[in-house]
This record gives sequence, structure tokens and C-alpha cells, in this order.
Amino acid sequence: MDVKEQLAGDVHMSLQSLYNRLARCEANASYWEDQAAGYSSQIAGLSSSLSHKQDQLAKARAADAMCASVVAAAETYELDMDSLALSLGEAVLEDVKPGIKSIYEGTSDLAQQAKDASASLVAQLAGEVASLSVSLSAAQASLDNASANAASARSSANSVRASIRWYRE
Repeated sequence: MDVKEQLAGDVHMSLQSLYNRLARCEANASYWEDQAAGYSSQIAGLSSSLSHKQDQLAKARAADAMCASVVAAAETYELDMDSLALSLGEAVLEDVKPGIKSIYEGTSDLAQQAKDASASLVAQLAGEVASLSVSLSAAQASLDNASANAASARSSANSVRASIRWYRE
């Protein structure tokens, strides 16, 4: 085999090597693009869930504030009813407090139970919002990484294409 035939064979081997490398770069780029698409979809779902939970949390906080007002109103109501019982008792010369107390008994306990349940719901939703925020941040970081890897693989593929063109000329 003369030098010219050997060079032609070497060029063919080099071209084949470049085509193999191009195929690997393209496969790598496709893999990372698929990963990025998956993370994009995950981010869309997490964003929607986070928005919904934040809305629920805002409503729960508003309800919690209303519960605090109800607890205060229930306590005031009990004090007012006790004052009424004293006034009526003085007017009729009897102790009417037990009868009046039966009207409001348990009101402040129920209001406090509602307040406790509301505070528990707020804490639960705040935890869910925090967890979703962490998941969303992690998914965004993964998307950024996958996008960067896809861009790098595409750049490598373009470089290999340029080398193939150079070899063909």
C-alpha cells in the first residue's frame, strides 16, 4: 500500500471517528434536552401547586385573624352576661347567674378550639408552602444544569460538524 492509499484510509477512519463522536454528542444533547423538558414540566406543576397553597395559606391566615376576634368577643360576651346576671340578681333578689351562665357556657371554649384548629391549619399550610418552595428551587437548579449541559453538548456537536466539513474539503 502506498502512502496515498494509507492517507485515504486514515482520513476515512478519522471521518468515521468524527461521525461516531457526533452521534455521541447528539445523543448527549438529546438526553439533556429531554431532562430539561422534564424539569420544565415539573416546575410548571410545582409552580401551580405553590400558587394554590399560597392562596390557601392567605385565606387560612385571614380566618385565623377572625378566630382571634371571635375568641375576644366570646370572652367579652361572657363578661357582659355575668354583669347582666348580677344586675338581674340584684333586681329580683335571686342568684340568676346559673341560669344566665347556661346560655353562654362553653362559648369561649368553642371559640378557642376554633382558634387552635385555625392556627394548626396555618402552620400546616406554611410548612407545605416552604416545602414546595424548596422543591421548586431544586427543580429550577436542575433545569438550569440540564439546559447548560444540553447547550454544551450542542456546542460540541457543532464543533464536530465543523471538523467533518474540514475533513471533507
